[in-house]
Amino acid sequence: MERKVIYILQGKVAGATIPEGVNKKVKAYVKKLHKRGIGFDELSDAILQAFESNDIVGCFYICEDGNILLQVGN
Repeated sequence: MERKVIYILQGKVAGATIPEGVNKKVKAYVKKLHKRGIGFDELSDAILQAFESNDIVGCFYICEDGNILLQVGN
């Protein structure tokens, strides 16, 4: 059976909602790293760096089959 992985980004940029382009860019970056098999510690660091570079204040979740595998926030 194929596992279903969902990437969720919640938060704000400069007090406004995260623009769709930034949302897609961050999710694609994290998805690429996750599929490569990067460990959760390194993945958390990469997510926080992406938040910092895009001025995002929020949370990022990786869910697999309804279970939260990783939750990172600032």
